[in-house]
Amino acid sequence: MFSVYLDGIVHLLYTSNQHKFQNCDDVMRLLNITPRITPNSKADPYSTIKFISWQINVSINIVGIRGIKCPTHSHRNMFVYTFQNTCLKLLRKCDYPPINILIYKQKIYIININLLPKLINIQDQKNINFRNKLITHDIVSQIIDNRLQVAFDFKINIYTSYAYLQKNSKSLVSNMIGQYLPDELENDYVLHIFISPSLDGDSFFMHQLDITTSVVFQEKSIFANTHLSEGNKISFPRKTDPDKSLNNLHCVCDHPKTEKFFPPPPHKFKNLGNLI
Repeated sequence: MFSVYLDGIVHLLYTSNQHKFQNCDDVMRLLNITPRITPNSKADPYSTIKFISWQINVSINIVGIRGIKCPTHSHRNMFVYTFQNTCLKLLRKCDYPPINILIYKQKIYIININLLPKLINIQDQKNINFRNKLITHDIVSQIIDNRLQVAFDFKINIYTSYAYLQKNSKSLVSNMIGQYLPDELENDYVLHIFISPSLDGDSFFMHQLDITTSVVFQEKSIFANTHLSEGNKISFPRKTDPDKSLNNLHCVCDHPKTEKFFPPPPHKFKNLGNLI
C-alpha cells in the first residue's frame, strides 16, 4: 500500500509543476541519479519519503489522525505529522510548492486548508523565559541560521523531528538543528527547545524540553541524505593467516621467500644510468 502513497506524491509533484516537467518520467529522473539499479530492500517508508524530500528539494507534509486519551481534552482526535522536514522549511528555499496530504483509513486526501498538526505532545509556548532571559521566535530563528546577535550566559540547543513523537522519546535528542554556545561558558545551564513548524514553513511553535543528558551537536549531519539505490550492503569476511604473510622487516624483493623466483635476464632491461 505504501507504494501507492509514493506514486501519489510523485504524481502530485508532476501535476502541480507541469510547467517544469514534460512528463512524469522527468520527475523520476531526479530520483535516479546513479546507474545503480539495485534497490535497497531494507529501506523503510520513513527513509524513502525523507530521501525524496531532500533529493527533489520539496517540502512534503504527511498528516495523520491520532486519538487523544486525555479525558479533559475537548476533542478525541488530533492531527499529527507522519512526516515533515523542518530543515528544508527553515534553512532552504524549496524549488517547488509544498505537498500537503492527509492519510486516513488508507486513503490519501490533498490538504487545501491550514491545519496545525502536532509534532510533539507538549503544549507550545509563545515565548520562553529562562534564567530571567526572554527567548523569542526571532532568537530561535537566528540560532538556527547561525546569526545570533544577542549574547547569553547559558547554552541553547534546538531540536526538531521528522515525525510525531512523545516528549519522553529516546530519539528526541537525535535531531538537533541548532546550538548556541557562549564565548565564555561560566555555568552548566542548558536550555533545550523543540520546534514544530507549520505546514507552509512560515512559522513554528516552540516547546521547552526537560533533558538532563549531554548532547553533541553534529552540524555537518543536518543535511545528510542517504541514497536509497545503492543496494544492500554486503560484508565480506577478511581472514589473514599470519603464517602466510611476509615479514615486514624485509622488502618484498629482499625477502628470503622471493629467492625461489628466477632473476630477470641480465640484458632484459637497459641501465638508464649508462645513457647519460
